[in-house]
Amino acid sequence: MKRIVTHLIKLQQELQQLANPKQKEILQRFFKTGVGEYGEGDVFLGIKVPVQRKVAKKYQTLLSLVDIETLLKSKIHEYRFTASFFLNIVIKKLMIKKPSSIFIFTMHNILIIGI
Repeated sequence: MKRIVTHLIKLQQELQQLANPKQKEILQRFFKTGVGEYGEGDVFLGIKVPVQRKVAKKYQTLLSLVDIETLLKSKIHEYRFTASFFLNIVIKKLMIKKPSSIFIFTMHNILIIGI
């Protein structure tokens, strides 16, 4: 059976390929991801923000709200952070076309990620 490769999967694969083990160690210490620390369980790939922005720009019109929500629910920090770039773009578009749908999406995800 052939696996369908979606834009979301391509984005995740690209981010995985950009992983930097040395930067990952630095970020995990900085964000206190050890047992009992505030960031416990958070996983980092070690990708710097400008690189994430560049990747996000490639996919900015290709992901659905479901894809963005999938990224927001991930334990991988860079997936969630990259999703925030997409949200900025999507919110601007939907605020004009469907303000109620972006409100519902935002409220649902605030509850999921615990802001």
